[in-house]
Amino acid sequence: MIDLENALTAAQAGRRLTLSGERVRQLMTAGVIAYTSTPLGRLITAEEVERIRAERVIHPPRKTRPEAW
Repeated sequence: MIDLENALTAAQAGRRLTLSGERVRQLMTAGVIAYTSTPLGRLITAEEVERIRAERVIHPPRKTRPEAW
């Protein structure tokens, strides 16, 4: 059972992770982010968001474009 006081939607988690809600949903589907399915939709705990944020500090996202000259 998930504590709704501690639960976030994909959009809310995305704002905390500086990702889009769609990217968070992709990561949920891929199994990277744990979630619970509820009648309200797929919800993520704040602890899970913090775990992902900590991993991103250790392994930051790669840059996709070269730096401007």
